[in-house]
Amino acid sequence: MNILIFIFLLISNIEVMCQITESDTSSIILNVGANGTYISGNVERLLIIPNIDFVVQNDNTSFLSSNRYQYGSIGKTITESDLLSKNFIYLFPQNPIYSYLMGWIETNKRKKYNFRYQIGPGLTFKILNYHEHRLKLSLTFTYEQTIFSNLIPLEYGINNYPENQRLTFRLAGNNELIKKLIFINYELWFQESIVYQNDNRIYLNANLELQLIKNLKFRTSLLLNYESIVVPNIKNTDLIITFGFDYLIKY
Repeated sequence: MNILIFIFLLISNIEVMCQITESDTSSIILNVGANGTYISGNVERLLIIPNIDFVVQNDNTSFLSSNRYQYGSIGKTITESDLLSKNFIYLFPQNPIYSYLMGWIETNKRKKYNFRYQIGPGLTFKILNYHEHRLKLSLTFTYEQTIFSNLIPLEYGINNYPENQRLTFRLAGNNELIKKLIFINYELWFQESIVYQNDNRIYLNANLELQLIKNLKFRTSLLLNYESIVVPNIKNTDLIITFGFDYLIKY
């Protein structure tokens, strides 16, 4: 059954996507995709990562929702069932500096928290805004609550359902390294608690793309997630590297 699911993913690993950035003037933008890996032999390993992103916008406001679900299993044991939903409402995103409201929803089976949400306002500064090179810096203040499925060690000084406030720094960009041939895009988040000491997170998503033919790219992706506070026997860092092909359609 797992191999059939994986074959389906390989067939469907063609993304219907657009340039989802605040500078895009399209009124509706959609990006749907799925990646997966399957290993068979002494260990049977299945990993599926579908995603759907969309934007609805007009001249003054923009709503962006980026959603990723990660499912994994080793044999018959489910190892991952993780959701990450990032949602933004932007005001005047065409300006060099603009404000937004951010809302995150997360679940993570691997790191033993049943539910987490973050919500708060922020500002984005456009450092570079050229067709070939774009770079943005954002600062967000968020209120957060996490419901852990296991108890947090007492030495952290927080309870099992901690309320928190954070400052979040985000650096995001995309570059055309060789014209119409090699591209790189990346998103780096650093979140620091202003309530608890030594409570911080790092999130990195980077992609290197090679244009093969028109609308078809080969992609290498890196996803890194670090959290300083985790439940016992859980590692602080996750690292995932995937390879695949992307097919681009613009409306």
